Amino acid sequence: MYIYKSCVGTFTIRMTTEGYGLFIGSELLGNYQSAIQAADEVYTHTTGYDSWDDLDGEIDAPTDISAWEPIR
Repeated sequence: MYIYKSCVGTFTIRMTTEGYGLFIGSELLGNYQSAIQAADEVYTHTTGYDSWDDLDGEIDAPTDISAWEPIR
C-alpha cells in the first residue's frame, strides 16, 4: 500500500491478515490497526529494526503517511 526508501532499506506498509504490516524488505516488523500507526513507528524510530532505530536524531524520516509513496 505504501513504500518509503530509506538509507537502510525499503520500508513497506501493506495489508496482512492481522491489519497493516510494516516490513523492511521481506521482514515483518509488526502489525498495526492502521497504516498511519505503522508509518508513525518509522517516524519515531521505534520499528524494532535496530539499523533504523539507532539513527534516531541523525536522519530525517517522513513525518506522516502522506510523505510515503502509495503503491497498488
